Amino acid sequence: MRFLWILFAFVTLHSSLFAFVITSETKILITQKSEPMQKAAQELHKYLSKITGRSLPPVSSDTLEKRGIVFLRRDTPFAQHLPFAEKLSSLKEDGFMIVSTPEYLYLTATNDRALFYALYRLLEKYAKCRFLSADYETVPKHFRLDLGTFEEKREPRFEYRELFFQESDDPVFARKMGLNGRLGHRIEKNPMHLDIDAFNRFSPFALFGPERSCGGQIDFSDPAIRKEAARRIEEIAAGLPVKEGDLFLLEHEDIDSYCTKGIPKGESPSFAFAGYGRYIATRIDPRYRKNPLLLQAYQWSLKPPRKVEKFPENLGVIFSPIGMDFARSIDEKPNRRYFDALLGWRAFSENLYIWHYGINFAGYLQPYPDLYALDHDIKRFSQIPQIKGLFIQGDYESFGADLADLRVWVFAKLLWDPSHDIDELIKTFCKAYYGPASDEVVDYIRYLHRYLKETKEALLVKTSADMRYLDPQFLDFAESLLQKGLQKTSKDSPFYEHTLSLFAGIDYIRLLKAPAGEKRARSIKRLMAFLDRRNVTHFAEGASTQILRQLARVPEKKAPPPPQAKGLAKGVDWLEFQEYALQLCCAEIVADAAAGNGRSAKMPGNISEWGFQLSTLNLPKGVWDVYADVKITLKPKTSLLKKAKFALFYGIYPQSKGGMLIAQFTPGRYRSIKIGTLDTNTQTKAIWLRPPENESVEGVYLDRIYLIRKKYLPGV
Repeated sequence: MRFLWILFAFVTLHSSLFAFVITSETKILITQKSEPMQKAAQELHKYLSKITGRSLPPVSSDTLEKRGIVFLRRDTPFAQHLPFAEKLSSLKEDGFMIVSTPEYLYLTATNDRALFYALYRLLEKYAKCRFLSADYETVPKHFRLDLGTFEEKREPRFEYRELFFQESDDPVFARKMGLNGRLGHRIEKNPMHLDIDAFNRFSPFALFGPERSCGGQIDFSDPAIRKEAARRIEEIAAGLPVKEGDLFLLEHEDIDSYCTKGIPKGESPSFAFAGYGRYIATRIDPRYRKNPLLLQAYQWSLKPPRKVEKFPENLGVIFSPIGMDFARSIDEKPNRRYFDALLGWRAFSENLYIWHYGINFAGYLQPYPDLYALDHDIKRFSQIPQIKGLFIQGDYESFGADLADLRVWVFAKLLWDPSHDIDELIKTFCKAYYGPASDEVVDYIRYLHRYLKETKEALLVKTSADMRYLDPQFLDFAESLLQKGLQKTSKDSPFYEHTLSLFAGIDYIRLLKAPAGEKRARSIKRLMAFLDRRNVTHFAEGASTQILRQLARVPEKKAPPPPQAKGLAKGVDWLEFQEYALQLCCAEIVADAAAGNGRSAKMPGNISEWGFQLSTLNLPKGVWDVYADVKITLKPKTSLLKKAKFALFYGIYPQSKGGMLIAQFTPGRYRSIKIGTLDTNTQTKAIWLRPPENESVEGVYLDRIYLIRKKYLPGV
């Protein structure tokens, strides 16, 4: 026994001599008197104090005579004389090296923000900390932290990495995740201005106002407009906290229409817009030439011009495939035209950025099985050298979206290193975040994705709650899985709350479309408690959770079939889409005793957005007559002359459109409107209705859209 103790002491002493060990004598050495390095050293001190129970305050050091943890930037004299200086010099921006020797632990970085990436990597990989969300992390206790000797070199695949989720809005947590982008309102939350700011204040109406409108945009081919736009962009930029490397987003208005002036016959709609971007890039003040301008490729401008003319070096492209089927990867057959358009932009610029989507904007809480498709897309983008950055838009307005904490953690790991296996990432996160319930949560995620695949449905950027993959069978089985996991956790542990929050997606769907009964009542009670606990403010883009609270108080009733459907089989010869099944923009769901199910979607009459939409992508094949039940309300004292104006516009995009006058309605009463005839074998995209932009119309209310089968398509 004595021999074993002597052997243990020898091995311990031997390892201490030839490996770096953090003890009470260890110093954190700051080699530069810069705020970022001092902050990074203080952050490391905070965590090492928690881990070891020892205080290791940072000290400034002009020499490396003291044994310790050394923070270095590669542009310092110290770094240039290190044995690994050549490897350090070859790193891309945001790269870092962690090198452990018997005397020193080097945290060496290419820039200030990479100092933080290095220290969080040290804590996560070698000290076994877990940074899982902005409000939950685990920090283990180690009496002795023996790191051994090693050398690790890391650099990100993408130069720009941003997850536009509320869960990653906190700049400290974003840095722990290795993210570095700050778009729009996030620019104000950029401590020490370490991150890359993306300024998006240069849309046509921001520059000129709507009075210069042409096709809902501006005339991008007009030389006078181009010259004036370049001047105004410089004026706006002069008032912004712009630093070298920040991005300028050159966007058009967010509507799917464009000005046709200056576009040759047979050319892509993006032709004039690309010329506009090229002009501004070559004329902008030289002080902004190191701030890449990113030309938006989105909606009508998605496809590049046919005539290839290389962009100036400071002009890139930000590609936004908003119309994709997000259940499938971008290079799969249904999405191939988006991928081909992306590849086409390579001929114009070496600097391509992707604006992707990672949540359902028609229902943040709704289960949205896109994880594997998005994983494939990130990996595919990483194989295209011209793609420099990736921005993924999520629940930017509110906390609490479907699997939001998992999404942020998993996507952040993939943005840094796309070679990660997503299944392993999901399992790692679930084990740390859901604890004893992790197996059931992993099973739930797999079941959700498998169930969608079996239905062969598409996921849109605004996906209806009225999808087959969200049927009662799925909801019941998913609830049983999560309930099994919840029963394994202690109510006093954070795992219980994390697991309980996953029920919100099931409960949200039941609130919207389940019949009255015990299940719906249980789901409503649980959902309301979740909204309170997590301070959820929005359940969809632009839609306050106050709407859900109001719906919870509205008794559910079954809508009678319309007269046109008499004697027809529902789901076969006629289809019904209530307000929850629509893509709503600038609209709210309200209690409405006159509506068939006691609820309707409402929009104010003084706007013109296509606020009520039904995608045709998932509709059964056939030829259908399309109807809507609509009512309007008027402001007091509306004259006969004003009643001769329009109350409503509608259509089937892009093939037909129409409208109705105020005089054709009895205010406050629903009437059926025939929108048109839809052949799902043609290239239609959506059924739409919109208000008239008329101050006399107080509100436009939509009860439902319904389709009556006119005939079957041959062979279907």
